[in-house]
Order: sequence, then C-alpha cells, then structure tokens
Amino acid sequence: MSGKKKIPRYFRITRKGKWFILLTIAVGTAAINTGNNLIYLCLALNLSLLITSGTLSDLATRRVTFDFSDKSVLFAEKNDPPLIFKVENRKKHIPLFHTVVYLEFGDRVVEAPCPYVPPGGSALVAAPVAFPSRGIRRVTRITLMTTFPFGFFEKYYHAPCRVPIPVAPHPTYSPVTPSEDDGTAPLPGKEKSRLSSNSGHSMRDVREYTPRDPMKNILWKKFASTGTLYVKVLEDDDPAEEEIPVLPHPDPEVFERTLSAVTGKVLSLTREGKPFRLIFEDGILHCDLTPSSRKEVFVYLALVRNDALMVPWRPAASEVLR
Repeated sequence: MSGKKKIPRYFRITRKGKWFILLTIAVGTAAINTGNNLIYLCLALNLSLLITSGTLSDLATRRVTFDFSDKSVLFAEKNDPPLIFKVENRKKHIPLFHTVVYLEFGDRVVEAPCPYVPPGGSALVAAPVAFPSRGIRRVTRITLMTTFPFGFFEKYYHAPCRVPIPVAPHPTYSPVTPSEDDGTAPLPGKEKSRLSSNSGHSMRDVREYTPRDPMKNILWKKFASTGTLYVKVLEDDDPAEEEIPVLPHPDPEVFERTLSAVTGKVLSLTREGKPFRLIFEDGILHCDLTPSSRKEVFVYLALVRNDALMVPWRPAASEVLR
C-alpha cells in the first residue's frame, strides 16, 4: 500500500472563539430553560457557525505548497531585499485568506503574512530576515497558520523541509581593482554605449533597455505589446565581459571586506545589464545576467573561502543550486 504521509494539523481556539463558545453555551442554557423555539434556532445557528469555521479552516490549509525561486537570495546584515517565496493554493474552489507563514531557521522563527491566495493561484510572500554573516542558511520547517473564515480557530500545520537559502556578503560600493581607483577608469557619462558604436545592421537578439542604450535601438512595437522597454542586439554587438578578481587573503576580515566590494560591483553591473565574470584562483565563473546565473554568482560568493579556491566548495554550491 502506497500513499503520501499525511501531515498532522493542529488548532487553537482564539480569544474571539472562546467568547463565541461562551455565548453559544449561554444561548443553549436559555433555550433549555425557556423552551423558546427562536432561542433554539439561535443555538443551531451558533453551532453551525462553529462547525463551518472549523471545517473551512481545515480545508483552507490543505493542498498548499511553497516554492523558493531564483529570487531567494539574501545579503548579510540586510533585510532589504527580503526573502521572497511563492505560496501556491492548489485547491480549485477555496481561497486562502488571512494566512501567516512561519519560517524556521534552526532556533530562529521569521513571520511572513500572506493576506490572500486565490483558488488555483499563487502569491509572492516577503519575509524580512537578516543574518549577521554570509553562508548558507536552511529553512528547517515551515508552519502555515490561518484563522479563515471567522477567526474562531487558528488552524496550522508544520511542514518539515531542508530549503537552502544563500546569504551573500554585505555589499559595499568601493573600488574592487586598482584600475578603478587610480583615475584611469572612464568618467561617468563619457563611456560609450555598447550599441552606439555598433556597425552591424541585422538584429541578432533583443534584451531589456538600460539607461546607457540609445533611444534609436528601442523596439517601440514590443513596448506597446508588453509594456517593457527592449532594445536590439545587433550581429556585430559583442559586449566584453568585465573581469572581477576575487583575491585571496590570509586575514579573514580583509577578505570579507574584499567580498563585500565584489558583491557591490556585481549588483552595480547587473543593474546596468552588463555581463561579467568572477576570477578565482583556480577557475572562472561567467554571469550572463539570467536569474539562474545571478543566483549561481551569489551562491559562490556566499561559500567562497579566504583562499579563493573553487574546487573545495563547488559540491556544496551544486547542492544549493540543484
């Protein structure tokens, strides 16, 4: 006999529910003492509300799943951006109202409110959480709690899990390489756009618009249909990857400051839409600005040791990215 193991559900009577139960008992006592049919009708109405509340709250917590997508990356010492994950309601007819999700990181619990999830739909939930240092943190248990529909009961269940969440270094926006600090770097506004000096005439691809792109390359028809600005990538357009070295250092504090500067540089390049690569002691990590590639960069920055070697911790990064 095969089948999925049922997750036990628990409930707790809320303060509002206790008052309503006391009211129901008082109505029942009055109905017995007086024999009034109208009071019996009120008693039946109260009892039906209690049964309906318990039944609907139990049904609401069923068939709910959680998805930690590529956006699930945190930065040390920061709760902005928060941890983003998706709550999926796989029921066809019952929505999810007034729900709270509790994420447990070992002995630490983070609360994330989820006001509404439509039947058969999903909603993104933000959990503000900050960790003092970089590394991999794991969500060890998820608790879903709801007071739907009348707030008489808190229905909840615990779902054990092992979700790895990468915590990248705290970003600082200081120079990473000497060439950026010795006055040889181009001044802001003086650097030409990658497409402005392009001699190609046939379009190879499209990508999202960045402030550095000329307006003549904007695809206005695509903007009218999508609401997002896109620009043409021509055949001769071959943007050079910027190299960001990750230099080893025996002093852990100095190395952490270096990683913070690298993280700030990575964030700046991703906002500008520029591809780059991280240069480690024994390997190179390319980033083509796709969500999976960006997450891979932050996972490696979360795990790298002060010898800047990729080989020892590559299996741990592969486990997180799997």
